[in-house]
Amino acid sequence: IRQIPESLFKEIAEPRIQEYEQRAKLAGKLEGKQEGILEGKREGKLEGMLKGKLEGKLEGILEGQLAGEFKAKADDIIRFLTKRFEKSPPTNKLQEQIRDVRSIEKLDELFDFAITCNSIDEFVSAL
Repeated sequence: IRQIPESLFKEIAEPRIQEYEQRAKLAGKLEGKQEGILEGKREGKLEGMLKGKLEGKLEGILEGQLAGEFKAKADDIIRFLTKRFEKSPPTNKLQEQIRDVRSIEKLDELFDFAITCNSIDEFVSAL
């Protein structure tokens, strides 16, 4: 077996070795970039899912609190009218109408009016 002279090795083999090393570096960079993109996508997706769940839970909590506030105010009005006008308490239909009000301000106005009105009929006119 003949040995390749060092000058020939440097002339032919070294440039190819350098070329392969550069290709390996580029391949490594590309692979790293692709891994980074995939990792970023996974993290973004996870973050989006968590954010969506949190927003959904908060929205549910707020809706529940608001529904509870509507119910409490409507129940207070109905209870007040029932006590105030014992001889002609609010009908089931009137109670439904009060519970259907979807404005806190309107319920507050109705409560204030329940204090000053002279009859259930007068209160009904305010609805």
